[in-house]
Amino acid sequence: MLTRCAVLGLVAAYLNFLSQMIANPPFCQHVSKVIELRTLDAPFLLPEHVFKDKCPLPESLDKEDRLLYFQTVDMSECLAGPGYNAERLSIPYVPQVTDKDRMTRRKSFVDTISLQVDIISNILPDKSQLAEEITFETLKKAIDTTGVEEQEREKRRQLMEKFQKAPFEEIAAHCESKANLLHDRLAQIFELTIRPPPSPSGVVSISSGHNQSVPVYEMKFPDLCVY
Repeated sequence: MLTRCAVLGLVAAYLNFLSQMIANPPFCQHVSKVIELRTLDAPFLLPEHVFKDKCPLPESLDKEDRLLYFQTVDMSECLAGPGYNAERLSIPYVPQVTDKDRMTRRKSFVDTISLQVDIISNILPDKSQLAEEITFETLKKAIDTTGVEEQEREKRRQLMEKFQKAPFEEIAAHCESKANLLHDRLAQIFELTIRPPPSPSGVVSISSGHNQSVPVYEMKFPDLCVY
């Protein structure tokens, strides 16, 4: 708020000086009227008050009170009477960017990038630390992984080449042999699964490869046996 009031106070001082220099009575009357109203109702909008150490400032400026501000339309009418060109008063002010401003912005942009690079470099581990972590085991693991990947790639290539160039009969025979092998393995598993458990009295092997329970009267007991 202090900056706004100070700018408005400087504008009032400049327009008062300009009205005295060009000797335009309507313009001087308009400027004097605004300064007089500011002296009574808003002294904080005048330079002799706003630049004091303890100048009371409002929380916000009342833009609806048009009499406290210099109106562009009124000043244009006052200046157009004596023949002054007041067309530029209706053009809004656009600040021009100078070379110094460009250099300042560029420097700020470079500083921002440097800050980002510093943050990233602090987050990432140091190269020396990464080099220290590389051991024989890590190198061996990397080499083994590369070899396995190359073998898998070669197997895929050979498989694709075989299916593209081999005759259909050979591919069918190969698939049939794999199916027969799978069937035999499943049969062995089922045979082991459904085989009956051995009898508590003992088992005996026969030529067919199956197990058969031995009757109690055919079992041979040792000589020293307690009944």
